Amino acid sequence: MCSFILYSGIIILKGKLKPELYKHFLLLVFATRFLISSETCYKYNSKASELLKQFVNDYGSLYGHHYISYNVHILIHLPMFALLYGLFNNFSSFRYQNYLQYIKKSLKSEKYPLQEVYNRKTEKQQLLISKFNVNLNYSILCNEIDNQSYSPFICVSGKL
Repeated sequence: MCSFILYSGIIILKGKLKPELYKHFLLLVFATRFLISSETCYKYNSKASELLKQFVNDYGSLYGHHYISYNVHILIHLPMFALLYGLFNNFSSFRYQNYLQYIKKSLKSEKYPLQEVYNRKTEKQQLLISKFNVNLNYSILCNEIDNQSYSPFICVSGKL
């Protein structure tokens, strides 16, 4: 989705949307572009905030007020988060989207997807160990499986 907003959407939607809808989409595009660039994240933060407020304000009249959801409203707060945490890549899921695509493609059956993801990750680690003679630590998931405690808490440090 982020590549659509940042790059291809401008080209794909031009001429296919009504002009007012296309201009509305551009508000989101330019605000997002301001907030992902290290050169513009702080310099044009207030402009990105204005664009996103305008985007959310116009959303109801263009698409219907019943379509305004939390996901639309939260856009107003993105410039503030950018000031607090830096570029989108520091606090968003942008960088994980490609990896999720890799995980999805690595699944071969619908049965037991978590176990299969774990097995693919372990296989990849073993391949790296054998190919490059690298010693990788097993993931936290492995530590939790090997340790027979059934704690409901997530292991963050690798130790239970």
